[in-house]
Amino acid sequence: MTSRGQGIIEGLYESLVTRELLARLAGRADLEPSWGEVDDADQPEVLARHVRDVVRRALASSKRADARLELVNRVLEVVDSDDETVVRASQLLSAALPAAPGHPAYDTRRPATPLSDVSLLTNASGEPGVGAEIRAELPSAASVDAIIAFVKW
Repeated sequence: MTSRGQGIIEGLYESLVTRELLARLAGRADLEPSWGEVDDADQPEVLARHVRDVVRRALASSKRADARLELVNRVLEVVDSDDETVVRASQLLSAALPAAPGHPAYDTRRPATPLSDVSLLTNASGEPGVGAEIRAELPSAASVDAIIAFVKW
């Protein structure tokens, strides 16, 4: 699909059927769409991804931080998640006991890539290195899953 508001081009898709999609398809009578139902097991992920994208666009278009928080909290109210109401746009970055005899200071060094992101580390020049990222994350890891492939010329 091309950018929002533009026409559909010939190709493969996995786009939810929305009013916008139907309107865009209506402008391309020469294309023959093929439809498929989203599997029940996949619906939570597919629908959540759609809502995430729509909310992200709305948040990005808002220039005021307070308006962004208000929008997020209205969405949370609709899904009855009052305990998840956002109080301020800040993140907890670490929680550690203060250093004391018998309890050394907790290592709060952070990896270069956010913990919440999936990253492909290639050891390219100017990019975070695999070893440094692993060393930074291991002290706080509850478990480690890694897929590592080495290719040398």
